Amino acid sequence: MQNDQLKNSKIIDAEKLKIEGYKAETDRIKVTSMAMTPDQIQSLIAQTVQQTMNSPDPNPPPDQQQPNNQNPPSAGFFTPTDNQPNGVI
Repeated sequence: MQNDQLKNSKIIDAEKLKIEGYKAETDRIKVTSMAMTPDQIQSLIAQTVQQTMNSPDPNPPPDQQQPNNQNPPSAGFFTPTDNQPNGVI
């Protein structure tokens, strides 16, 4: 009995969080729509689309991926083949 009540309480809490999330998103849309004119929104969208089209594909198909020949940063660690600073053996 208590287990069912706890489950129901958790479900209700989760639904309340969803509602609060939608309300926050709606409020952001309201504020944005009041702050920008339709022409400004159109310009922003056109600029975003243009930037997206000029950017490289972040996830190219596997056959088009170029090998990464760069070594990752050493994070301050030295391997025996690295040039070691003075005084380090």
